[in-house]
Amino acid sequence: MGIKGFTKLFEPQREIKLKTLKGKSIAIDTFAELHRAYTGFSNIYALTDSEGKTTTHIKTILLGIIFKLKLYGIKQYWIFDYSCKKDEDFHIPLKELELAKRRRKRENAKKEIEKLKENIKKLEDELFSSDEDNESPIMSKEELQECIYKQEKRAYSLPPYIIEDTKFMLNCLNVPWIEAPKGYDGEEFSALLTKQNIYKLNHTDQKSTRLNS
Repeated sequence: MGIKGFTKLFEPQREIKLKTLKGKSIAIDTFAELHRAYTGFSNIYALTDSEGKTTTHIKTILLGIIFKLKLYGIKQYWIFDYSCKKDEDFHIPLKELELAKRRRKRENAKKEIEKLKENIKKLEDELFSSDEDNESPIMSKEELQECIYKQEKRAYSLPPYIIEDTKFMLNCLNVPWIEAPKGYDGEEFSALLTKQNIYKLNHTDQKSTRLNS
Protein backbone atom coordinates (compact mmCIF):
# COMPACT_ATOMS: atom_id res chain seq x y z
CA MET A 1 0.00 0.00 0.00
CA GLY A 2 3.02 2.25 0.47
CA ILE A 3 4.00 4.76 3.17
CA LYS A 4 4.39 8.36 2.07
CA GLY A 5 7.93 9.65 2.59
CA PHE A 6 9.18 6.27 3.87
CA THR A 7 12.12 6.06 1.44
CA LYS A 8 13.43 9.44 2.65
CA LEU A 9 14.23 7.88 6.02
CA PHE A 10 17.11 5.91 4.52
CA GLU A 11 20.19 7.07 2.66
CA PRO A 12 20.79 5.13 -0.59
CA GLN A 13 23.71 2.72 -0.21
CA ARG A 14 24.43 1.97 -3.85
CA GLU A 15 22.87 1.96 -7.28
CA ILE A 16 21.52 -1.38 -8.48
CA LYS A 17 21.67 -1.68 -12.27
CA LEU A 18 19.56 -4.12 -14.24
CA LYS A 19 22.57 -5.79 -15.80
CA THR A 20 23.73 -6.88 -12.32
CA LEU A 21 20.44 -8.76 -11.78
CA LYS A 22 20.86 -11.20 -14.66
CA GLY A 23 19.71 -14.66 -13.62
CA LYS A 24 18.12 -13.38 -10.43
CA SER A 25 14.41 -13.40 -9.56
CA ILE A 26 12.34 -10.42 -8.51
CA ALA A 27 8.76 -10.11 -7.25
CA ILE A 28 6.81 -7.14 -8.60
CA ASP A 29 3.85 -5.44 -6.93
CA THR A 30 1.58 -5.15 -9.97
CA PHE A 31 -0.74 -2.48 -8.57
CA ALA A 32 2.20 -0.25 -7.68
CA GLU A 33 3.52 -0.47 -11.24
CA LEU A 34 0.08 0.21 -12.72
CA HIS A 35 -0.27 3.22 -10.47
CA ARG A 36 3.12 4.51 -11.59
CA ALA A 37 2.15 3.92 -15.21
CA TYR A 38 -0.71 6.38 -14.95
CA THR A 39 0.75 8.97 -12.59
CA GLY A 40 3.84 9.14 -14.80
CA PHE A 41 1.86 10.64 -17.69
CA SER A 42 0.77 14.27 -17.63
CA ASN A 43 -2.59 13.13 -18.98
CA ILE A 44 -3.86 9.66 -18.05
CA TYR A 45 -6.04 9.67 -21.18
CA ALA A 46 -3.13 10.44 -23.51
CA LEU A 47 -3.38 6.91 -24.94
CA THR A 48 -6.81 5.40 -25.56
CA ASP A 49 -8.46 2.72 -27.71
CA SER A 50 -11.35 3.19 -30.14
CA GLU A 51 -13.82 3.07 -27.23
CA GLY A 52 -12.05 5.81 -25.32
CA LYS A 53 -10.60 3.44 -22.70
CA THR A 54 -7.14 4.41 -21.51
CA THR A 55 -4.36 2.06 -22.67
CA THR A 56 -1.34 3.67 -21.03
CA HIS A 57 -0.73 0.52 -18.99
CA ILE A 58 -0.08 -1.57 -22.12
CA LYS A 59 2.83 0.56 -23.30
CA THR A 60 4.30 1.07 -19.83
CA ILE A 61 3.99 -2.46 -18.48
CA LEU A 62 4.71 -4.30 -21.74
CA LEU A 63 7.57 -2.23 -23.14
CA GLY A 64 8.81 -0.46 -20.03
CA ILE A 65 9.03 -3.41 -17.66
CA ILE A 66 8.27 -6.89 -19.01
CA PHE A 67 10.40 -6.69 -22.16
CA LYS A 68 13.20 -4.81 -20.42
CA LEU A 69 13.51 -7.41 -17.66
CA LYS A 70 13.47 -10.19 -20.26
CA LEU A 71 16.19 -8.37 -22.20
CA TYR A 72 18.43 -8.37 -19.11
CA GLY A 73 17.68 -12.03 -18.32
CA ILE A 74 15.87 -11.27 -15.06
CA LYS A 75 13.20 -13.68 -13.83
CA GLN A 76 10.05 -11.76 -12.97
CA TYR A 77 7.05 -12.75 -10.89
CA TRP A 78 4.10 -10.37 -10.82
CA ILE A 79 2.01 -10.19 -7.65
CA PHE A 80 -1.62 -9.02 -7.70
CA ASP A 81 -3.69 -7.97 -4.72
CA TYR A 82 -6.16 -10.48 -3.35
CA SER A 83 -9.55 -10.18 -5.07
CA CYS A 84 -12.39 -10.01 -2.59
CA LYS A 85 -15.38 -12.11 -3.56
CA LYS A 86 -18.82 -10.57 -3.90
CA ASP A 87 -20.28 -9.53 -0.52
CA GLU A 88 -17.00 -10.52 1.18
CA ASP A 89 -15.62 -8.20 3.87
CA PHE A 90 -12.32 -6.55 3.01
CA HIS A 91 -9.53 -8.94 3.96
CA ILE A 92 -7.14 -6.41 5.57
CA PRO A 93 -9.06 -4.34 8.19
CA LEU A 94 -6.16 -1.96 8.86
CA LYS A 95 -5.86 -1.09 5.18
CA GLU A 96 -9.57 -0.29 4.97
CA LEU A 97 -8.87 3.00 6.78
CA GLU A 98 -6.36 3.99 4.11
CA LEU A 99 -8.70 2.95 1.31
CA ALA A 100 -11.49 5.04 2.82
CA LYS A 101 -9.13 8.02 2.86
CA ARG A 102 -8.27 7.44 -0.79
CA ARG A 103 -11.97 7.26 -1.70
CA ARG A 104 -12.54 10.65 -0.06
CA LYS A 105 -9.62 12.12 -1.99
CA ARG A 106 -11.03 10.75 -5.26
CA GLU A 107 -14.44 12.23 -4.52
CA ASN A 108 -12.92 15.62 -3.71
CA ALA A 109 -10.89 15.48 -6.91
CA LYS A 110 -14.02 14.73 -8.96
CA LYS A 111 -15.76 17.76 -7.44
CA GLU A 112 -12.74 19.92 -8.23
CA ILE A 113 -12.76 18.69 -11.85
CA GLU A 114 -16.37 19.82 -12.22
CA LYS A 115 -15.47 23.29 -10.92
CA LEU A 116 -12.54 23.55 -13.30
CA LYS A 117 -14.69 22.50 -16.24
CA GLU A 118 -17.25 25.15 -15.29
CA ASN A 119 -14.50 27.78 -15.35
CA ILE A 120 -13.41 26.61 -18.82
CA LYS A 121 -17.00 26.85 -20.03
CA LYS A 122 -17.24 30.34 -18.58
CA LEU A 123 -14.12 31.35 -20.49
CA GLU A 124 -15.52 29.94 -23.72
CA ASP A 125 -18.85 31.71 -23.20
CA GLU A 126 -17.06 35.02 -22.70
CA LEU A 127 -15.55 34.75 -26.17
CA PHE A 128 -19.05 35.27 -27.60
CA SER A 129 -20.26 37.72 -24.97
CA SER A 130 -20.30 41.51 -25.35
CA ASP A 131 -20.69 42.06 -21.60
CA GLU A 132 -17.45 43.67 -20.47
CA ASP A 133 -18.44 43.39 -16.81
CA ASN A 134 -18.05 39.60 -16.79
CA GLU A 135 -15.49 38.52 -14.22
CA SER A 136 -12.97 36.26 -15.93
CA PRO A 137 -11.35 33.30 -14.15
CA ILE A 138 -7.86 33.99 -12.88
CA MET A 139 -6.30 31.18 -14.94
CA SER A 140 -6.22 30.69 -18.68
CA LYS A 141 -7.94 27.78 -20.41
CA GLU A 142 -4.62 25.97 -20.80
CA GLU A 143 -3.80 26.38 -17.10
CA LEU A 144 -7.26 25.16 -16.13
CA GLN A 145 -6.84 22.11 -18.36
CA GLU A 146 -3.51 21.28 -16.70
CA CYS A 147 -5.25 21.43 -13.32
CA ILE A 148 -7.89 19.03 -14.64
CA TYR A 149 -5.18 16.57 -15.69
CA LYS A 150 -3.72 16.66 -12.17
CA GLN A 151 -7.11 16.15 -10.55
CA GLU A 152 -7.92 13.28 -12.94
CA LYS A 153 -4.89 11.42 -11.59
CA ARG A 154 -6.19 11.86 -8.05
CA ALA A 155 -9.71 10.82 -9.04
CA TYR A 156 -8.66 7.80 -11.08
CA SER A 157 -9.06 4.23 -9.83
CA LEU A 158 -8.00 1.17 -11.82
CA PRO A 159 -10.96 -0.43 -13.61
CA PRO A 160 -11.12 -4.25 -13.81
CA TYR A 161 -10.22 -4.35 -17.52
CA ILE A 162 -6.73 -2.97 -16.79
CA ILE A 163 -6.07 -5.84 -14.38
CA GLU A 164 -7.32 -8.35 -16.94
CA ASP A 165 -5.23 -6.74 -19.70
CA THR A 166 -2.11 -7.08 -17.57
CA LYS A 167 -2.78 -10.73 -16.74
CA PHE A 168 -3.41 -11.40 -20.43
CA MET A 169 -0.06 -9.85 -21.41
CA LEU A 170 1.76 -11.88 -18.77
CA ASN A 171 0.09 -15.11 -19.90
CA CYS A 172 0.91 -14.44 -23.56
CA LEU A 173 4.58 -13.93 -22.68
CA ASN A 174 4.68 -16.89 -20.28
CA VAL A 175 5.54 -14.63 -17.34
CA PRO A 176 4.34 -16.12 -14.02
CA TRP A 177 1.98 -14.19 -11.77
CA ILE A 178 0.12 -14.90 -8.57
CA GLU A 179 -2.71 -13.34 -6.62
CA ALA A 180 -1.76 -12.66 -3.00
CA PRO A 181 -3.59 -14.88 -0.51
CA LYS A 182 -6.29 -13.51 1.74
CA GLY A 183 -4.86 -11.28 4.42
CA TYR A 184 -2.04 -9.93 2.23
CA ASP A 185 -1.80 -7.21 -0.36
CA GLY A 186 0.54 -7.35 -3.34
CA GLU A 187 3.31 -5.26 -1.80
CA GLU A 188 3.34 -7.23 1.44
CA PHE A 189 3.36 -10.60 -0.31
CA SER A 190 6.13 -9.46 -2.68
CA ALA A 191 8.23 -8.55 0.36
CA LEU A 192 7.48 -11.94 1.92
CA LEU A 193 8.61 -13.75 -1.23
CA THR A 194 11.83 -11.74 -1.23
CA LYS A 195 12.51 -12.40 2.44
CA GLN A 196 11.81 -16.14 2.29
CA ASN A 197 13.39 -16.57 -1.17
CA ILE A 198 10.29 -18.46 -2.34
CA TYR A 199 10.48 -18.28 -6.12
CA LYS A 200 9.39 -21.78 -7.16
CA LEU A 201 6.43 -20.60 -9.15
CA ASN A 202 4.78 -22.71 -11.82
CA HIS A 203 1.97 -22.19 -14.33
CA THR A 204 -1.02 -24.32 -13.38
CA ASP A 205 -3.44 -22.92 -15.96
CA GLN A 206 -3.90 -19.96 -18.29
CA LYS A 207 -5.51 -17.84 -15.57
CA SER A 208 -2.99 -17.80 -12.76
CA THR A 209 0.31 -19.03 -11.41
CA ARG A 210 0.55 -20.57 -7.95
CA LEU A 211 3.28 -21.46 -5.53
CA ASN A 212 4.54 -25.02 -5.56
CA SER A 213 4.08 -26.84 -2.27
